[in-house]
Amino acid sequence: MEFIVTIATFVGKNLANYFLGRGFTKLFTNKKTFVNALSKVINSSIDEFATNYSQECIGEKFPFYMSQRIVDELLQFRIMKDYNKENLYTAFKEETNVIPPTRAELELFYSIFIKKINEDTGLSKLEIQETFQDEIFHISEKIDIGLKNLDTLSDNINRIERKIDALTDTNLTKNRINLGDIIVPSKLCSSEKLSEFTYRITAIKQEFELLYQKNPENSQIISISSESLIEQLREDASTLGQIKSLYELEIFYAYTLINTGETNKILKAQKIIEDILFMIEGSNLVHDKLYEKVKWLYSITYCLNNDIDKALNICEEGVRKLKGNNLILNREIFILTKDAKLLGNILSQDTISQYDIVEEFHTYRRLFEYYLFHCKKNNKELEVCYKRCDLLFKVVRNRLDKIYEFMYYKDLFVYFSLIKNDRYAKINYSKAYNGFVNHGFSGQLIKIENIKNTLKN
Repeated sequence: MEFIVTIATFVGKNLANYFLGRGFTKLFTNKKTFVNALSKVINSSIDEFATNYSQECIGEKFPFYMSQRIVDELLQFRIMKDYNKENLYTAFKEETNVIPPTRAELELFYSIFIKKINEDTGLSKLEIQETFQDEIFHISEKIDIGLKNLDTLSDNINRIERKIDALTDTNLTKNRINLGDIIVPSKLCSSEKLSEFTYRITAIKQEFELLYQKNPENSQIISISSESLIEQLREDASTLGQIKSLYELEIFYAYTLINTGETNKILKAQKIIEDILFMIEGSNLVHDKLYEKVKWLYSITYCLNNDIDKALNICEEGVRKLKGNNLILNREIFILTKDAKLLGNILSQDTISQYDIVEEFHTYRRLFEYYLFHCKKNNKELEVCYKRCDLLFKVVRNRLDKIYEFMYYKDLFVYFSLIKNDRYAKINYSKAYNGFVNHGFSGQLIKIENIKNTLKN
């Protein structure tokens, strides 16, 4: 299965970086060969497990080995000596569409993986613990009981949601969500506090992301809270060398402002992003994936104000500075220009494998949208793209912001209308329309109505 190759390449790079950081630099001639060897073993392991111990999907739920995030965390847990188990528990808690593995399945999966590692001349020299039964028992037990011990993040989210309910009938601009000492440290001023700070700022971002994913209308609450929190954390982030983490929180804040669609908030987001760009472009973060995301969001602020030329210039400047396979920026250039010549670079395995599988879905969905409106209905590429999108959507659906889920339903409405499948066209139109209405996506509501009228003619 092609998507397994994507998963294997993504996880292979993460594991290679871990081993290279621990001094295993002479096993292979270069990093690419190292990554390829690990990716091949991971791909082969998943394929063998899926072939011999295949699991059926249950409704919207799918086997654990089809989730990039779960495979990544499971193999990091198996290999990394300093791995934080909370990351794995959190992954299973948040990946609600994944069918958790049993203890027996974990042992089988790990045994296949270790066997294939040992069969490879280069990889067999890696230091990987052979016996792992006790760890598997504890981790599977924790998964089987529903990850009940991972209460911290869940409790924090519930507290925020209760505060949201309490604020429903009040003037939001006069209130703040007080997250308290559970999330925001009163004062972090020493290196010993680094891990605590990292956990807490990550928890804040995760909570906001979950709130936003649950209902984009929570963006007003998030916006009110973010400004205060960011200022509280700024000094500690600088002192502890964690300014990138703060930028990531600020970027998410800007993202929620942009998605309101309100001109004044988009302009506010634009100012936040400009300040971040100014700081990043004077640091080594200019070569980080973070820079690409910031440039992309910056271009969106101009695109929404109909300054397409400025948006395009921002993306092109970002591509020139990064000098690599920039999926997000090149995808945006494609969206703005409809230049089909860009597709080869965007869809190359070398490019896609560097990004999370969610970005792969976004890329294929945009391509699917392009084919729907620029190709004949029996176009082979359209059919291939639909199948790819549908597979990826099943895997990443619970990680998508609601607007992207409903936009995909909108695309499916068009697709099934074109192939004269009225039943599925109506089903997906209803999903998209109700989603746009219930979540206040008025711009998308206008678009789907215009599309519907166009298809009638």
